Amino acid sequence: MAMDSRLFTVLVKVENTEGTDATPAVGTDDVFVMNDSSGIDSGQSLGTVVGASPTGDAQTQYVQMRQGTASYRIPLYGLGLSTGVIQLPRWAEVLFGSFCDIVIGSSDSTSAVIRPNLANPQTTDDGDTVTSNKKTFTVYEWKGVDGTIAGGTKTLTKLIGARVSSVTLDFPVGDLCVATFNFVGRPVTVASDTTDLSGWTGETTRDFITPNAFQTQLTPNGGGAIDTCMSSLSLNMDLAGAHIMGDCEDATGVAGTALGALTLTGSIDPLLASGDISTWMNDINACDYFTLSSSEIHPLTRSANTGYGVVVDAGIVHANFTQADTGRPEMRLPLEIAVMEPHDSSNGFTLTLQ
Repeated sequence: MAMDSRLFTVLVKVENTEGTDATPAVGTDDVFVMNDSSGIDSGQSLGTVVGASPTGDAQTQYVQMRQGTASYRIPLYGLGLSTGVIQLPRWAEVLFGSFCDIVIGSSDSTSAVIRPNLANPQTTDDGDTVTSNKKTFTVYEWKGVDGTIAGGTKTLTKLIGARVSSVTLDFPVGDLCVATFNFVGRPVTVASDTTDLSGWTGETTRDFITPNAFQTQLTPNGGGAIDTCMSSLSLNMDLAGAHIMGDCEDATGVAGTALGALTLTGSIDPLLASGDISTWMNDINACDYFTLSSSEIHPLTRSANTGYGVVVDAGIVHANFTQADTGRPEMRLPLEIAVMEPHDSSNGFTLTLQ
């Protein structure tokens, strides 16, 4: 994205061979990221012991390892429908697709369900064709510009064999809904570059998800669903991503990356009218757990099933109050939540695009 004299351009592309540069292309593999993202960190670590050469002279300091990471804040957006079929934004297709199943229904092709599957993620299209997803991807990141965007000098940093190590979804009412993705991978040494970036689009047909208001249904075990107006909802998916250390030909000290087990936590910030407080608190306090499902969260100019909105279902969760009833006419009662067995499709997390 070009703003004034600054530049922050990011491309992501799935790797057919894990750890091999997929060479993403400008105008095809663009993903929109926010300028306050921290970007790629090579994680370079220098050797602490300086060995002696055969002649007895001290050797120069050497690079011991590069444990590359990256962090990007990506505003959630949709791309709409094409001939009645939902189009998957790159943040969904490539990033969530690297560790999630994505199912576009054949009976309702205007929606896509995203559900974690770290072991064998697959995508099912609107014709019920199933394709195994690639688990790693390549990231290209350009920063700075000396001259024009088309031919000026920029710095290019690459991350190969990248995986999503964690992602936080934030749904604040009245503001941009954002997914903060953290990656692990093997960095390629930064270099000067003059690639023509004028064709970068950042998926320009995007429509940002900015809810004016939304509800969730909180359903205690053994009880009925409670419609709850929300001030905000935040969910964090920790995939335990890590570097695999070992000898490798490019001397990074990193042989690859891997994911562990999924842990899903978060917080919800309901806004409740005083007449609902007693019943609401009694029901929530009395239950062992409850399920959480949001209403449609979409741009102000869009409606459901147009390919621009999302629905969050956090499955079965435990909750703890972080604020007591203060007796105010309206109040917020933030809850810290933890999802039980989030990888289990019978009760786990889903994100539905529609």
